[in-house]
Amino acid sequence: MKKRLVSVAVVAVILVSSAFKVNETQQALVLRFGNAKTVITTAGLHFRVPFVDNVKYIEKRVLNLDPPAEEVILGDTKRLVVDVFA
Repeated sequence: MKKRLVSVAVVAVILVSSAFKVNETQQALVLRFGNAKTVITTAGLHFRVPFVDNVKYIEKRVLNLDPPAEEVILGDTKRLVVDVFA
């Protein structure tokens, strides 16, 4: 009886450590021994190999846009350097 309880506990720990959740605003990068294995872009419950794979979460909402500066000539022939960041 005690061996059965221990084995059930071990299986439960392995199942819990293998599952991970990806939110709608996130992406997940599954790393196996530090090398990229899979990129997960869909939200929901996913599984990994416990104690071998690591999961890194990346925000989808943060999208930086930094185009190069442009020089614009105005109507009175003055030059204006425009630098934008979104």
